[in-house]
Amino acid sequence: MTRLPIEQACPIPKPREVALKTIIYLLAIAVGGLASLSAAEKKEPATPADQIRENARAFVAAFNRGDAQAVAAFWTEDGDYVDEQGRRIQGPAAIEKEYAAFFAAHPGVKLNLEIDAIRPVTESTAIEDGRSSLEPPPPKSPKDGRYTVVHVKRNGRWRMAGVRDVPHAPPANENELQDLDFLVGTWKAENHDVKVELTGRWIVEKNFIELSYTVVKEGHSIASAKQIIGWDPRTENVTSWTFSSEGGHAVGTWTPCKAGWIIEASGVTSDRTPTHAVNVLTTGSKDTLTWKSQGRSKGGLLLPDLEEVVFHRK
Repeated sequence: MTRLPIEQACPIPKPREVALKTIIYLLAIAVGGLASLSAAEKKEPATPADQIRENARAFVAAFNRGDAQAVAAFWTEDGDYVDEQGRRIQGPAAIEKEYAAFFAAHPGVKLNLEIDAIRPVTESTAIEDGRSSLEPPPPKSPKDGRYTVVHVKRNGRWRMAGVRDVPHAPPANENELQDLDFLVGTWKAENHDVKVELTGRWIVEKNFIELSYTVVKEGHSIASAKQIIGWDPRTENVTSWTFSSEGGHAVGTWTPCKAGWIIEASGVTSDRTPTHAVNVLTTGSKDTLTWKSQGRSKGGLLLPDLEEVVFHRK
């Protein structure tokens, strides 16, 4: 991605009150049913996959109550666990000790699982692939991960002979967009009876950031928009695609500068009138965003700059 010299600063306008027109222009795992079933609801699993899924539910329940002994009991006597760093822990006793230390260091952490596939190999062997996530994620650890489990059936019970956590590989675009991670969350700007809320979140395996805008006046929504921000490999630039509730859309090219980002956006209104603007996004702090739109035109006619909008994190 081509970046501007660090000496190039973002033009930072002087603060002014947010204007309604300014705000309107700003359009810029789980395993199914993880809860434990009651005794009346439980049914004898009909297939190996059903039994393995029931074990997964019980495993999650034991993990989420911090019961290291119950967690370790899902392994066979000679079973092992290999974590993302490649550390191999063998046997229920060692695995229990490892989980006990984890629960002590991260009290209250919760596990979610999403099973992608269970493939029977023989009548007594099956392979499970899936995804896991922790809430809240431990410091310096990825929130999401992938895993593979080899299940074996012994004495009528399915147990885990081997568990492998797949080393975390960030999505191709996550690194390119990491500088925009601050947008994730909920932001609010307000002036008298006009309010705008901006919500940002990662989507599509953290390859894109979605921004949702809603403008409310006197308790009624008067405008909204969706903006998708991603890395465009053709232009090697951060690019945004914005769609407004009025039927217009725009494409913006994001260029980093010393205090934030410069976004040059070209689009069209619902009546096919071309538009253009240079928007400046600056971050005064981790809890403050400032937006300014300038160099604006519509149908080839120059328009005045819009007043600055200041958002505060909720």
